[in-house]
Amino acid sequence: MKRQRKEFLVSPDVQVGNAIPPSMAKGTHPLTIPRLQGRRMRVVSTDPVGVVSGQTILEFEQTNDMVSARYRGGTILDGYLLGTFDSAGVSLRFCYVQVDLHGGVDAGSSICTISHLKDGRLLLREEFQWLTRSGSGTNVFEEIRSTGDDV
Repeated sequence: MKRQRKEFLVSPDVQVGNAIPPSMAKGTHPLTIPRLQGRRMRVVSTDPVGVVSGQTILEFEQTNDMVSARYRGGTILDGYLLGTFDSAGVSLRFCYVQVDLHGGVDAGSSICTISHLKDGRLLLREEFQWLTRSGSGTNVFEEIRSTGDDV
């Protein structure tokens, strides 16, 4: 069964990354998808069954509603996530896979919400479910500004 890909039109008056579904292109309710392209985030809170830490840094890429990130640091040698925003641009669903310092390979799925901190940086709240081990929980990530708060 083929999965149908949602088509999005990008309007000249909308920044790249903010997309309008064709059915709304002439309407008054444009869809706004948060921009993650080029942003870096660090973990500020993790669940006891989570394995990311404050040393784990995520680097995002984005094309319209599709998001990917590579993450490393702490006990994670290398990790990747890939997912999409929902049609309202409110939540991000993704799957992730990672290799830890001991050579273990794990995977899971997540649903995230994105909000803004008072200083304008992004905050990502992840509700995750392991697929290769038991457990689920919540991780919280904050955007890293390039002004030195990534050291």
